[in-house]
Amino acid sequence: MIENQDTDAIRLVVRAIVPLDVPLLVDSAAFNATCPISLSRGPGRLLLPACPDGIMEPFKAPDGFHVTERFWGQGTKSSNEGGQGLVEAVGIELVPTHASLGFPTEELSKAYARGLEDVETEMVDWVRRFQGWGEVLARQSLSPLEPLPTLVSLPSDGVITWVIADERMSWPYSSQRTIKITLAGPLGPLSERVADTSTLSRMAALADDPEAVAPAAVVLIASARRAAQRGQWRLALMELGTALEALLTAQLTLAPGSYMTLGPLTKAALKAGVALPQDVLARFVKPRNAAVHDGLIPSAAVVVDGLAMLDRLCDVAHPTYRCDPNLHVAHRPHRHDLTIMKPPNSA
Repeated sequence: MIENQDTDAIRLVVRAIVPLDVPLLVDSAAFNATCPISLSRGPGRLLLPACPDGIMEPFKAPDGFHVTERFWGQGTKSSNEGGQGLVEAVGIELVPTHASLGFPTEELSKAYARGLEDVETEMVDWVRRFQGWGEVLARQSLSPLEPLPTLVSLPSDGVITWVIADERMSWPYSSQRTIKITLAGPLGPLSERVADTSTLSRMAALADDPEAVAPAAVVLIASARRAAQRGQWRLALMELGTALEALLTAQLTLAPGSYMTLGPLTKAALKAGVALPQDVLARFVKPRNAAVHDGLIPSAAVVVDGLAMLDRLCDVAHPTYRCDPNLHVAHRPHRHDLTIMKPPNSA
């Protein structure tokens, strides 16, 4: 888009709709939110879709963006459950610091916006960093590389069967097995949180810096939470044990190459007065060692308690990456596609 302010100076504005790898759950107050962002080519804005007037209607595109069925249409919904919305795409507006057109501005409306591949790559990279920080600040499972934390039903439940005898084949049949639906329960260490406007601003500020890296403990706890949300209890506890090692090594001001294992490290921390539960050795270190060295799968309760403990320690050690405790529990909607088998030769 061109905003021609006068005959001597032309202000170029690049606008794009960027689909999210995994839909982002936001608070209703964040509908139509705008956050300033910084890209290498100049300043810009992140824009979320506007809230519709009715419940379960398509979101409206942000001001200045065209409404397209593909991005702002049927798949982006609002919910009256806690005033949450599922955002599947965001708008990005960029004002390039150095840019020019190779043709008269009056010809702009007669051509596609070609030649913006490098700009698009930077925008997509920014959005992926933005979602990555959402895993930390809103505890939402936004990784496109793994399935969502809960399932309506497993793909293997959709069995199709038929019988063949004397070269005759029955009609294929697909039975509808019991559907198990997991809903978000009370707020706890495994809960995804709804991102409010303040959280979105924090995510955007961190995403502005492509070199920004969270401390090891923050990354490990986020990874552990993602594994626990999927029921991978052993992997989650292993990640939590390494996170505790990182936190205690820093608190005891040990040299980076000290290589003290978790048991002795935890005993030294208790002796030094670090705020750890007195039964941490029995309730956390012992089952963690059993998971690492013996391959034993811990109980869900051990992992949930460990997550709660590590969250408290990490919030104190790294407050910049703390999840706002006042965020509401997220209710991520799910879709179940039924397989309908038609008899042969039917219409």
